[in-house]
Amino acid sequence: MNVFGEIWNWLCDTLYEMLKSIIDLLPDSPFKLLDNTPIQPYLKYINWVIPLDFIVDTLSLWLIAVAGYYTYSVILRALRLIKYWLWGGVFSAGVPIAKKSKVFFGEQISVRGAS
Repeated sequence: MNVFGEIWNWLCDTLYEMLKSIIDLLPDSPFKLLDNTPIQPYLKYINWVIPLDFIVDTLSLWLIAVAGYYTYSVILRALRLIKYWLWGGVFSAGVPIAKKSKVFFGEQISVRGAS
């Protein structure tokens, strides 16, 4: 049992180090460059006309939602692939599996093996 714990710890440590090295490549903050620009005194007026803080907050929330959706989708596809790989597309012997067959208007469900 201790071997599995050591393997798990090694995998977690390796993943952590890889993510840390990727994050270290990124700059600290992309907005630090705005402090040295010539338009810095006018940014508060631009922000009054165009609410950049609201736009950035909304876009970051949207990006998090889309990334979560795609992550969830990839996980479900991987699980479906594993299920198909393990059971060959059949849950149990003797039980017909329903499959979808496309028709012109909508979808029609047909049962494999039924006439």
